[in-house]
Amino acid sequence: MKRKLALFLVLVMVFTSVNSMTLAVHAADAVETIASESEFLTETAEETAVKIVGETDAVSEQIPETEVQESEETENTEESKGPESEGVKESETQTETKETIADETIVEETVTEEETQESTEVLSGGNDFASAEELSVGVEATASIQTAGQMAYFKYTVPAGEGGTYDFYSMSTDDTWGELYNDSQTQISHDDDSGENNNFRIPYKLEAGKTYYYGVKYFNDGITGEIPVILEKTPDVTGFSVTPPPSTTFYADVDAYIGNHTKIHIEYSDGTVKDGVYIGDGYNDIPELEDVSYRIRSVADPTLEYGQGSSVSQEGEYEVIFEYGEFTDSYNIQVGNIRNAVLPAWDTETEMTLTLPEGENVYYTFVPESTGRYLLRSGCQEHDHVYDVYIDSAEGIVSPGNWVTGNSYEIVAGQRYYIREAYQERETESYTLTLQPAYTVTDIKVMELDSEYIADMDSYIGDNAKLQITYSNGKSEELVFGRGETYVFDNYGNDFQYHVVQGSGEDEVTFSPWDTLSAGEYQIVFEHNEPNGRIYTSVPLEG
Repeated sequence: MKRKLALFLVLVMVFTSVNSMTLAVHAADAVETIASESEFLTETAEETAVKIVGETDAVSEQIPETEVQESEETENTEESKGPESEGVKESETQTETKETIADETIVEETVTEEETQESTEVLSGGNDFASAEELSVGVEATASIQTAGQMAYFKYTVPAGEGGTYDFYSMSTDDTWGELYNDSQTQISHDDDSGENNNFRIPYKLEAGKTYYYGVKYFNDGITGEIPVILEKTPDVTGFSVTPPPSTTFYADVDAYIGNHTKIHIEYSDGTVKDGVYIGDGYNDIPELEDVSYRIRSVADPTLEYGQGSSVSQEGEYEVIFEYGEFTDSYNIQVGNIRNAVLPAWDTETEMTLTLPEGENVYYTFVPESTGRYLLRSGCQEHDHVYDVYIDSAEGIVSPGNWVTGNSYEIVAGQRYYIREAYQERETESYTLTLQPAYTVTDIKVMELDSEYIADMDSYIGDNAKLQITYSNGKSEELVFGRGETYVFDNYGNDFQYHVVQGSGEDEVTFSPWDTLSAGEYQIVFEHNEPNGRIYTSVPLEG
């Protein structure tokens, strides 16, 4: 009976093995243990065990998992029916079996860790097309740049039926550069800063069955290190539509960027839906809109077309056509003549309060009573916006060519002018806008200045300098140069700057504010350029 039980236990341990060789050794150990405790275990049993070990691989592959489980259940049933004296030895055998299973668990965990390490293995990239390393979709790789200017190469062969848009980008803390090549190793795309934080990003539609190559390097050829990169498959676009901005009435020769504030709706093959408001490069609320473009085409004359950002020069009905890859959608607008529009009058001496609804433009008109220089001042602090001044001239509605400085203009009495206000962002905000006389600068006086500096060390000598500015209307204003500032503006739109000079006449040498000065005699010059001449003052420096 004991001999049969020993042989049966050997068979059970063999059949339930996960790693056949490991359990075979444990099976032999089990046989030796039972042999030492039982005088009935003969050499025949040992020979049988050795024979079973030799056949373990073949047997393990043929026995289904369900049979192994049934064997384990049978063993547990028979053990529960055995006599108490045999139960002691069976318990010892079970203990050894549990130890064996524990060893097997350790082996399984080790294999899992190794497999995980292999799935996240970091590639270093080859040095040329021939040594380019194969990318895996969704698995991060690293371009190892070991020499200055080196390009690391990767490749990807698109599986059958997997053609579509793939996005390859870097995730470095430094500025990077990426290139894409087709299977003929001809460059078909490249990028510098389309990704986040000056990283490259190359989305491109790849064809199934073809091999593509990617080149990666630092934008600055003097940098070496490791650049993390990843290739991801972008879901296919299945739907694209646009909704017009709140206002679809515009004026010829006045309105540009007509497509701004258009609502964009994009649908993808994975069920994802993205909605955004098109504002223009750098202002869009979702990155996909950076790849959207539009053009304006006349309904009456389809050959008359305007590019993105252009103002329309003729009245009529136009179609604004948006494009995103292979998808297009459009809406119609009316372009009128601003001369025929009924617009609110602008009081050139009053501070006007404006409220710009999202996606709409606001227009004003005025006719000045006197010729002079006027300043357009905005109280908008929170959001980017644009304001334009136009003049009704014999050449049409044009921007005045007599722009002076800052936001000041030379206005001519009796001429009709138009002001257009528009947000560059999506928010709505009330703010003030004032068109007032811009008085000329008559004097500049230095009130405070640290005129001592450390030779061969200090730059930006004008930091914290305080100026008093006097104007033609008798009023004055104080200005302070902040740290590192090389110019400042006053409340009339005038700009003031400084530089350093040494010597005079033909021997005069000019230094920029950021130049470091050596020991010697210098003058720091604060100046403002008026249309009728330069206004300046200077102070000696001691180093």
